[in-house]
Amino acid sequence: MIAYPDWRSKMKKNLLSLLPKKRSAVLFCAALALAGCAARGPEGMRLIDLHTDDYLRMQRNIPLDSFAKVQMALFKHQSACGGDITFTADPNHASYAMVTEKDFPGAGWGHTLLIELVLLQDRPIKATAYSYYAGTEARIARMFDAITKPGVCEDRPAVKPQAAKH
Repeated sequence: MIAYPDWRSKMKKNLLSLLPKKRSAVLFCAALALAGCAARGPEGMRLIDLHTDDYLRMQRNIPLDSFAKVQMALFKHQSACGGDITFTADPNHASYAMVTEKDFPGAGWGHTLLIELVLLQDRPIKATAYSYYAGTEARIARMFDAITKPGVCEDRPAVKPQAAKH
């Protein structure tokens, strides 16, 4: 029988001697932590993940006194300017609603601009905007303008109304 040298065990022994054991354990843990961060990404983001101070972009008061007026303003804006800004009332709490705009159809919360609305008695509506990505302040400002100035199309011409078919 021919004896072959166990080159794998020698290679393993040589590699382990190059790195101190504590250092290799720290590097291994760091690699695992980075892999976990990379795996999360905005695709797996939930609404509760977006709704944190890390992603808060701006706060404003909206000078309206009901969610019905907000919804009507968004309908008017969509009719005049197009777009896909969506109003959603909270079915469990009459004083909460949200306005959203997705980066593309079917986008998750990581690719959605969110304005949370809180209706306060005898006060303007409190609005807080969130976005996973920084640098979205101009888009959020346009969303606020769609609510407060619904007929004004800032960066695109107004949509022509379709002629009625007879």
